[in-house]
Amino acid sequence: MRRLLPALVAALLFFARAEACTNFPINVGVVDTPEGRIISQVVSVLINERTGVTVGLKYFKSPKEMYRKVAEGKLEILSRTPRARCGS
Repeated sequence: MRRLLPALVAALLFFARAEACTNFPINVGVVDTPEGRIISQVVSVLINERTGVTVGLKYFKSPKEMYRKVAEGKLEILSRTPRARCGS
């Protein structure tokens, strides 16, 4: 997660402001974990501030549900956080 957040922030900061696409909302899907909620809020604020687009956050219990919605065309962006593993 330490590498994901700075990379995501850096990528979003370098995108040019897109005036033409402010009429439609963007749906961000994330697995419902504390880390997922934090990252989705950061992504939401960055997208909204840079483009003015309304961002809808959709929380899912599992990645499979989230990928199903992508296949249906109901999500534009996925935010998936890595799970910490203890032990070997």
